[in-house]
Amino acid sequence: MNSLFDQYGNLNIDDLIAEQPSFQKIMEDGIVTAEEVQKQSNRISSLLHKFEETATPDQIEQLREILAELAVLVSVNNQKVEKPDEQVYHCSECGAEFHKHDVFCPNPKCGKLITYMDYQE
Repeated sequence: MNSLFDQYGNLNIDDLIAEQPSFQKIMEDGIVTAEEVQKQSNRISSLLHKFEETATPDQIEQLREILAELAVLVSVNNQKVEKPDEQVYHCSECGAEFHKHDVFCPNPKCGKLITYMDYQE
């Protein structure tokens, strides 16, 4: 993947995640364990420490802001309350039902990041 964005200017996160060997390994059995989450957390921490050792102060500040905004997105998404009469959508990858508040496909064997394309029926 050469760009962070697709042809429509949207973050190309689906491909980025799907290409990551860490994601593929975690999702291969369809079950995400606490140990796998901890290992992924450690992997991220290690990468950030390496980045911080070589980056300029401006680069560190840019990354800090990106990570903070990503954390805000995840946090507010987790705070949303599902409404009983909410529209149901289907994952474009596996067809599993999901709701507008979902970030990832609820099918553990899929786990695809939900994008605007999945909301189009």
